[in-house]
Amino acid sequence: MTNTAVKTFTAIETTEMVRNQIEEHIQERVEKIQETRTVVRGRIRRALSFLFSCNEENPHELSPAMRARLFL
Repeated sequence: MTNTAVKTFTAIETTEMVRNQIEEHIQERVEKIQETRTVVRGRIRRALSFLFSCNEENPHELSPAMRARLFL
């Protein structure tokens, strides 16, 4: 007859597991924040590029009403 015992976790092992889960969670949040920052910076860059090019003669073929809104 064989005796199989379930491994019991020690306090140190449990603490390390929790620490690893927290580190993984923090890393995922950091990556998500970095991705969001990249997207937002791209949007801001495009918006600024668009606004500074509005002095040219209608580069984006906007209607006169829309061009007037940009300058209000």
